[in-house]
Amino acid sequence: MKPTEKSLFPYYKQTDISMELERHYIFPGGEEVVIVHPRFIIVSDNGHRVFDGEVSHYIPYGWIHLWWKNTPDMVDRGEGFLCQQVKEPKKKKTIRQRVDEKRAKSK
Repeated sequence: MKPTEKSLFPYYKQTDISMELERHYIFPGGEEVVIVHPRFIIVSDNGHRVFDGEVSHYIPYGWIHLWWKNTPDMVDRGEGFLCQQVKEPKKKKTIRQRVDEKRAKSK
């Protein structure tokens, strides 16, 4: 199977996918390959190489469906790209705000 030109990952570069809990490849005969807690992926002309922390898996092109489950802290930012949800940093209070709070508490 010829690889698509629309890969989400650059070819031949190790890419972090540790935000995925599971990665599922489903083939035409109904066979399914499930990789739990994948760490990184390398996309090549022939398929995917996925490392799960212990084992390197080679998945040749030919699957008919590919899906994954992400960690709960991931959010869709549009166009299919996921980003880690970032908490807004606490804004530091100005000296004036701190003085006013101290005064209010002492009353």
